[in-house]
Amino acid sequence: MLLADKEGIAKKLASQLRSVGEVCTLVFAGEQYQQIGAEEFTINPDNPEEMEQVVETFAAKNQSLDGVVQCWTTKGGVGENINSQELAKLSKQGCGTTLFLVQALVKRGWSQPPRLWLATSGSQAVPGDIPVIPGVSQSSVWGMGKTIALEHPELNCRRVDLDPNQTVEQQADVLFQEVWSSDREDQVALRGDSRYVPRLVASHHCQAAAVRCLPDAWQKPGRHRQLKIPSEPFRLAMSERGNLDNLTLEPLTRLAPAAGEVEIKVKTTGLNFRDVLIALNIYPGTPIMGGDCAGEIVAVGPGVKEFQVGDAVMAMALGSFSQYITINATSVALKPEKMSFAEAASIPVNFLTAYYALHHLAEISAGDRVLIHAAASGTGMAAVQIAQNAGAEVFATASLPKWETLQRMGVKHVMNSRTVEFADKIMESTQGKGVNIVLNSLTSGEFISKSLSVLSPEGKFVELAVRDIWDAEQMKQNKSEIAYSIVDMTKIAREQPELIRSMFQELIEKFDRGWLKPPPLKLFPIESAIDAFRYMQQAKHIGKIVVTQTAGPDDGASEKPLSFRSDATYLITGGMGGLGLLVSRWMVERGAKHLVLVGRSTPDAAARQKITSLEKAGASVVVEKADVSDVESDS
Repeated sequence: MLLADKEGIAKKLASQLRSVGEVCTLVFAGEQYQQIGAEEFTINPDNPEEMEQVVETFAAKNQSLDGVVQCWTTKGGVGENINSQELAKLSKQGCGTTLFLVQALVKRGWSQPPRLWLATSGSQAVPGDIPVIPGVSQSSVWGMGKTIALEHPELNCRRVDLDPNQTVEQQADVLFQEVWSSDREDQVALRGDSRYVPRLVASHHCQAAAVRCLPDAWQKPGRHRQLKIPSEPFRLAMSERGNLDNLTLEPLTRLAPAAGEVEIKVKTTGLNFRDVLIALNIYPGTPIMGGDCAGEIVAVGPGVKEFQVGDAVMAMALGSFSQYITINATSVALKPEKMSFAEAASIPVNFLTAYYALHHLAEISAGDRVLIHAAASGTGMAAVQIAQNAGAEVFATASLPKWETLQRMGVKHVMNSRTVEFADKIMESTQGKGVNIVLNSLTSGEFISKSLSVLSPEGKFVELAVRDIWDAEQMKQNKSEIAYSIVDMTKIAREQPELIRSMFQELIEKFDRGWLKPPPLKLFPIESAIDAFRYMQQAKHIGKIVVTQTAGPDDGASEKPLSFRSDATYLITGGMGGLGLLVSRWMVERGAKHLVLVGRSTPDAAARQKITSLEKAGASVVVEKADVSDVESDS
């Protein structure tokens, strides 16, 4: 039985189920109970009696019910600007109809209870999603689903969150795969070709920002291996290029700074797409991973006057995926006091590249129209800010889930980076005049030729990409009157170090005045470097991915392990449940000796066995049956 949405997901799902031999009944929301076909009904979703009636009618005709899919909750409020009153109404509708459905199923009784699927769209925040949850009004259905799973485990309630950016056909197809699958996951979020499930993982600390950072709860099943931190200084390397799983941490030989150099103890390192290309062995330039970092100076070479040991700095530096790095002082700048180390690692490569491209090559000025491709990337978001500061009008491309971020930055013209439709839209928006500057990073298919088609005569085309780009002769043959430049910041740093120094100072002044801001960050600890590289390879991030260093044995500042007092008593509510007993074990392992476990139910055999193991480990355990939500209870 399928509670069918107006958009047609359930109808297409029914077609697929029927193609494999299933019998499907569709129930549509309408004014009143009515059978409109052999396998189609309408009911009033606000009337629980009509929900019971359709279940009874189904049961009278069929001997069994294998499953029920709730699709009425897939479209409510998605992508809409709704106020709190409308949000409450939509949430009530979703939970209300689901409540009536569960009550009708339980009341009827079945020799073999049906399985229940609750389908939503964009109700969960998973890695790569925009900060605003498009289907937030449906999120309460997931909370209700958790209660259903606890109160009625016989229904095997499963929640499936569909990708709100997919077509109805695509949503129906992936929903069919979930319904037809024998997989035991009861919470699944689908985004594009990715399938996420929730996992409880250990937290890590971002010491640079002095905040506690929790990894995403939603993860793809089967996380990549964690890298082991060596006991001596280390750097990130590849055992063999071509496969991200070959990333490893290897010992590092520290280099004393020569004249004009400084040694930095790295706290955070910015990840750039160039690093991924190097790891995959498809980068055409210098194969050294790491381009920017932030940390503290631990040694200063002869002749260096502007820095001293202990200074907090950020730097543009090849090889910065390293615990220590020695580089020329001209590529280093003092970190602004209000900026965290994680934020500082997002600045050097991205902002220097964008600043050099727009101010030194394109000579941007107020009134210019600028096309910035992949504008939600680290360099793209830096370029947007720099162009806006110069008084230019920005035309940006990005994948659909990233549009809202750019719009919040004040970009009025946001277009799809996955197609070349941007060209027609730009010409329409500019009355055929096109743009003065193209900042390009998309080179596949027709992207370069289409970008050229919107560039005005005597415009400036600045290429940031390194693969599949056009050479000067190709560009001249297609549009000879424009100025064409290819950016190579590694070469600029090597040949014009003073230019790097001066641009650094100009950028820092703009950050200090609040004219520029660091981009959004996605943090990964160095142990999870494989996950970080994979995340960038999939182009899911907005802004900058930053890899944080784990404190080494010589830091002298490692955190004191958490412990519990042995002379104190700790009360754990829900203490007889699986999570409560897991927390109890964790506390006893860290010194707790006296526990009081409180719950509404008497512990079962499995729980008693775990409680016995706690007592054998040296803990005194008191078990009390009580409902902590009942103030008047004598218990």
